[in-house]
Amino acid sequence: AIDLFFDSPTQHSISKFKLSPMDWQFLQDVEVILEAPHAVQQSMLGESTPMLSGTYPAFETLIERWNSLADHIPYCDPLVQIGLTWADKYDDRLGATNAYAVAMRESGIFFK
Repeated sequence: AIDLFFDSPTQHSISKFKLSPMDWQFLQDVEVILEAPHAVQQSMLGESTPMLSGTYPAFETLIERWNSLADHIPYCDPLVQIGLTWADKYDDRLGATNAYAVAMRESGIFFK
């Protein structure tokens, strides 16, 4: 259907913007990569009152899913590494605060 649209004489002026098969594959790869953060966001939105105590486990799940994706689909690794670089920066900042430990204490979960 898309080919017919772009091949139409009336669409000649925009035919140069038609995505190649490689472009479509790239978009599909990006979609797969973005499924992990989307799932984490949806899990947080599913809570009536999201709590900080749930964010770190969700964040760890995101990192695990991205690492697994990079292992199983090696050609996605360069894109996944960009996300993991930002995740590491965020994790470093989180580790520099006591916010998570305080949140765990406030939520009734105590460390032994």
